Amino acid sequence: MELYQINWSAAMSSVDMSYLNPYIDVNSKSANSVYSLMSQQISSLFEAKQSGTYSSYDIPIYQLIDAKKISPTQYQLKVKKHVKRTLRKNNNITGSIFKETAYTYNVISLNGKCLVESEVPETCYTDLTFTQTMGCSQ
Repeated sequence: MELYQINWSAAMSSVDMSYLNPYIDVNSKSANSVYSLMSQQISSLFEAKQSGTYSSYDIPIYQLIDAKKISPTQYQLKVKKHVKRTLRKNNNITGSIFKETAYTYNVISLNGKCLVESEVPETCYTDLTFTQTMGCSQ
């Protein structure tokens, strides 16, 4: 999980999905797959980058809320992800945003490979300590 966190941060900061290829199923057709969700985020970051706005992401902190075995080949994990995003325009820092996102991951073991699907997460904006919520969006 630690390497995934590091690579997630690198992918988001550089707007390059290739960092995530070893960790997610890139052939998943589900709109809620980790690949699909990340692809949407990377696309919007790429568009912002075209106008001179850059985002850099710290390595996220994951908190496991719940884990259960659904079947011999399927597990469900509920996690919260805390991350800091710094915005830059014309090489000047314009602000930092602290985000907390709740995910439900369905991990399926298939042919020796783990595929991960997730529900569309709700994102909340919090303070530096992640104790005060400023607002949420779906």
